[in-house]
Amino acid sequence: MRGPPDNLGQANMLAQQSPAARRPLILILTAFLLLGLVTSSINPLFESPDEDLHFQYVRWLRQGYGLPPAQAAADLPMRQIAAQPPLYYLLAHWLTLPIDISDADQVIRPNPYASSDQVGSTANLNHVIHGADATWPGRGAVLAMRVLRLFSLLLGAVTVAGTFALAWQVFPNQPSIAHLAALFVAGNPQFIFISTSVNNDNLVIAATTLTLLLLARTLNRPPTTRRLVMLGLALGLATL
Repeated sequence: MRGPPDNLGQANMLAQQSPAARRPLILILTAFLLLGLVTSSINPLFESPDEDLHFQYVRWLRQGYGLPPAQAAADLPMRQIAAQPPLYYLLAHWLTLPIDISDADQVIRPNPYASSDQVGSTANLNHVIHGADATWPGRGAVLAMRVLRLFSLLLGAVTVAGTFALAWQVFPNQPSIAHLAALFVAGNPQFIFISTSVNNDNLVIAATTLTLLLLARTLNRPPTTRRLVMLGLALGLATL
């Protein structure tokens, strides 16, 4: 009976995979991005869970206040989100620097009659009041929100591609498993939904996927200084 391949044998199998085996990933990523763009256009801005609070964190940074103190979260505009790790919001801050978001108070108008937390409610489901300022592509805070939703969607695509590569590392001689793994993630409705929301979960999911991928590569191939440094960076990103 033939035993399992050693690390060198697995590395050789990974190198021998045909580029044609990767082509379905392009189709999966394309479908994921299209579904994400449609979902983002259908779901009104600030209607994803705590999306207004995530945006308020970015706005806080844009106003030059620095990182919000978690111990004062109850009194801050982003409330409990103040205790979240900061990297997603720092990146979002840099991405939106060219956009004037001084109109945020006029755009984020909480619905005082919102019943989104009431099971069975059929009216006043919107968290905020929407007006003509939310038309595509918008300007100010509306435009910034669309940019950040696209940023989140691209992070979702990184997760899909990372899942494909991770499954390929674990099952190097069965590319169909890598295709199915990527398709399972890309076709998950909840994953599509959160990937089209301004939410720091998207960065931690992508960073964690890359960390697992680098760990698998380290197990399959002799470790190198470069790969160990990349693994440390991925762990740091996931922590932040």
